[in-house]
Amino acid sequence: MDIYLIDGTRNFFHFPVNPEEITISRSKGYETINMLEYGEFDFTLGDKIKEITFSSFFPKDYDPSYCRYSNLPTPRAATNQLNQFLVSKKPAQLVITGTGVNVPVYLITYNTTFRGGEPDDISFDLTFRTWRDA
Repeated sequence: MDIYLIDGTRNFFHFPVNPEEITISRSKGYETINMLEYGEFDFTLGDKIKEITFSSFFPKDYDPSYCRYSNLPTPRAATNQLNQFLVSKKPAQLVITGTGVNVPVYLITYNTTFRGGEPDDISFDLTFRTWRDA
């Protein structure tokens, strides 16, 4: 499995380390109406936008046991590149090979963590929301 983010100009980001798990949240919108003599009724409003979340890290040094490729960006450079996807006003294409995920998304949450026992590595949590045309 490989994970890529591709912007509209064909610039891409290849995640160097696969996450342990990827979560795709799907739900349906609904509204509950309370009718005085009859109680509650739910009315569906259609599908909500899917969210895709995962966590991983940017390693300082290449390790063939978990890195997807050898020419790694520095953790700071990788962080800066993901920040560009975060502030972009245009959707990017998220491709996760081997899963069927190939969808336009917005990166909506990007949290980084620095851990004491892993100097110079940067851990992160990401949340994407699928984009759909109105």
